[in-house]
Amino acid sequence: MLQKISQMMAIMLLAISLPSQADFPPLAYAEADHAQPGKATWHDLFSSDPQASARFYQTVFGWQIAALDSEPYWLFYHDNQAIAGIVMRQENNSERVGAMWVPHFSRADLSEASRLPLASRWLMPPRNMGQRGVQAIAQDPNGAVFGLLASQAGDPLDYQPQAGHFAWHMLFSPDPKRSGEYYRDLLQIELSEQAPEWLLSSEGISRASISASESNDQGAPALWVSAIYVTEPMATAQTAIEAGATWLLEPQNDQEILFMIDPVGAIFGLIGPTDREEATQ
Repeated sequence: MLQKISQMMAIMLLAISLPSQADFPPLAYAEADHAQPGKATWHDLFSSDPQASARFYQTVFGWQIAALDSEPYWLFYHDNQAIAGIVMRQENNSERVGAMWVPHFSRADLSEASRLPLASRWLMPPRNMGQRGVQAIAQDPNGAVFGLLASQAGDPLDYQPQAGHFAWHMLFSPDPKRSGEYYRDLLQIELSEQAPEWLLSSEGISRASISASESNDQGAPALWVSAIYVTEPMATAQTAIEAGATWLLEPQNDQEILFMIDPVGAIFGLIGPTDREEATQ
């Protein structure tokens, strides 16, 4: 299943870009002059059907939505704070439908002159996004899509997860060690092996995990999955199914994170109270 989804995401890469004229608001909970290297500070949902995407996340998580000026971009709000965006994917081919969450990781020295290591590429080169700061979208050597962000207002401080907020990030890669070394060097953070996964950390806080893909196809691209914190994962999953979501992976009794696909095709996770609470936001 991960292989099938990864192949679909590869087709969507042609449509990844952000509006260029709007003045994006600063990050919520930002702390002036404070940088959290490697922390996922923003998330954008690229969707071929923003209205359907908005309805789903409003129904399941209680998020509110507001349009940003005249651009094809909308902001998700939770507790009166902007926590994510929806980007309209402009497609000429009506068969290219789908959606994709892209987490953005903090890198304070990102600028319009920044370059990527070999074997990776920009999908959207670094661009000044107004009050938000400098933002970019890239593809790593194993094919995973991710964002970088140098927040103009500073990064949010680490805090305990709140219901309805993104709380954990996982990379599924055909070569976890190589992927870990790539992000360690790119984000200037720490990498450690915690078998069977690898952890990316900074300032003593775990930021993301990297695990082996469940695909026998070594050519299948890697994939980032972001998990949203909820107090009752199975109950929220049931609400999500009633709103049109499906299981990416059937849940197991000892499963810490539930993996689902929203009605437009974006993969997301649900995570409840776990030992990872102290290492997420």
